Amino acid sequence: MITALVLYDLPAHIDREACRQHFLKIAPDFLGVPGFIRKQFIHDVNGGVAGGSCIWENLAAATSCDQALRRRRPEHAWGVSRGCSAFRKIPCLNP
Repeated sequence: MITALVLYDLPAHIDREACRQHFLKIAPDFLGVPGFIRKQFIHDVNGGVAGGSCIWENLAAATSCDQALRRRRPEHAWGVSRGCSAFRKIPCLNP
């Protein structure tokens, strides 16, 4: 399982509501994508940063979707840059 974390530095004129509207517009794009499990959109409590986390079955699915949805991402809508990292989960047990 892969968790992809994406963060954007937002321009000053993009507030929480603008993010919400954009996220509502692109959320359906993830439905039915092979390997997709869950998506959560996020917005910094102090503003200025937004993004999301996605859970994928594997890295190939995450990479494939990222390339397929490229034109719908906020960096194209708002002209911002993004950081993206992929993480594998580490199972931990309590003693």
